[in-house]
Amino acid sequence: MTSKSIYNWIDERLGLSELAAFARHKTVPVHSQSFWVLLGRHLAVPLPRPMLHRRSLAGLLPAGAEAYESVRQITFVMHFGCSSARRTPGPPA
Repeated sequence: MTSKSIYNWIDERLGLSELAAFARHKTVPVHSQSFWVLLGRHLAVPLPRPMLHRRSLAGLLPAGAEAYESVRQITFVMHFGCSSARRTPGPPA
């Protein structure tokens, strides 16, 4: 199969040519502040995501002394995130 026939096969199923025609005729207004508008949009879209994730994780994580104990257990007791009861046996000595 040639690349043209593959594109035609995909285009029949997804309608890529219609989407491409729409994109060719779509215009964006150009003004003197285009760079700053683009920069603002690129900052405004991804920034709320980590903020929301931090908020949701803050409700799941323990606070105070429990947090210290949790970090101590993960650091010193658990092996690769598994408790000692679930450890896989190492290679024979």
